[in-house]
Amino acid sequence: MRKPWKNASRAALALTIGSIATFAGTPAPASEADLGPYFERLRTAPPRAAAARPSDAYRPMAAPQTYQRPVHRAAYTTGTLDIATLERTVFTHINLYRLSKGMRPLAEHGGLAGTARAHSSAMASGAAPVSHDGMRERLMPYMGSYGSRAGGEILAYNRGAGDPAQAAMRSWINSYRHKDVIEEDYASMGVGVAQRPDGAYYFTVLFVR
Repeated sequence: MRKPWKNASRAALALTIGSIATFAGTPAPASEADLGPYFERLRTAPPRAAAARPSDAYRPMAAPQTYQRPVHRAAYTTGTLDIATLERTVFTHINLYRLSKGMRPLAEHGGLAGTARAHSSAMASGAAPVSHDGMRERLMPYMGSYGSRAGGEILAYNRGAGDPAQAAMRSWINSYRHKDVIEEDYASMGVGVAQRPDGAYYFTVLFVR
């Protein structure tokens, strides 16, 4: 597979990949405890103008659906964005999106997050391609522990975005394949983010029932 950053000397890049592995299963309960003030923000947000498709109603912020050229500011340089904060932001955005669709939020799973983080690190280092290769192996240990046989994975890559987590979320929401994964009846998810030395970010989100 051609590496997505080959022709990106000046423009910001985004690559997203989503996939579902379904083997049937029974959902487990999830909690809203992690949402805190974000849920209140969703409830009190002003209504958005009607979109062409109902599924496009969620937006983490009002912004053009295009990626901007990189701006050379300190906030965009390598190492200035906290990885744990990016992971929490992605986790929150996914649950806010699900709530906006009348779906339950997903519980955070530390094991899934660790596995997702390892895959993002492997992609960032070049040890693994930006792909779903090995997805079944990443998911199976956790599907077994939940007595479940269904799971999914979404990936993203971007560089030069002012808010990398938001750029990843927007790209997923703008793709019906990724929305299908996010809107599945899962119970838990884990988010892992890694950064390349040139400032590019890699995102992996794993889901299980």
